[in-house]
Amino acid sequence: MSLKDSKAVYPSSVDINSEQNISFVPDSLQTLLRALFSQNDSTVKVASVGQAIIQASRPRTLIAPLQIALSVQMHHHFGSRFLLDTLNTLGFASFYTEVQRFELNAAAAAHGRTDTQFGNGTFVQYIADNVDHNLRTLDGHGTFHGMGMIAAVTPGFRLDKAVPRLSPTLKEVSDLAKINIEYYRCNLNNRYRQSSQP
Repeated sequence: MSLKDSKAVYPSSVDINSEQNISFVPDSLQTLLRALFSQNDSTVKVASVGQAIIQASRPRTLIAPLQIALSVQMHHHFGSRFLLDTLNTLGFASFYTEVQRFELNAAAAAHGRTDTQFGNGTFVQYIADNVDHNLRTLDGHGTFHGMGMIAAVTPGFRLDKAVPRLSPTLKEVSDLAKINIEYYRCNLNNRYRQSSQP
């Protein structure tokens, strides 16, 4: 059993695989659940129900990997607070506020990755785009303008960096995302002189 008794760090993507999920559940609870589930391959059910029992019995001391993973995935796909609250009430997902907190912490943790951390032989390109919604309202209220940016890295690699569980504010996260725009001004006179010289 490798039960992590810490809420200081969110479970990483490495913690969300079949072997790790079943090892999160204590042996005695695994034995009970395997006796209850009659299927030959009940590993996923044992892991999910076992983690739900552990999370329900110790809600303030740990974060079960399957619970936070399911919550983040459902929020990503559906964006529904009602769905997350319902799954949480049933004992299979984390709170909606915990998902929001995870997303803020993940954004803050991703800020620490700079070009130097990608290593030699990699190409990094930043891509940005914006979106405008309801621009032509009569009073100018109720409009939305948003901008997003990603970094595309070639060749790709998997970075399993732990996300610390802090309480960053929206202001702190938005301050991390600021990028100074520098304009390149070509001096045409110097360029023509260099090309005309033999």
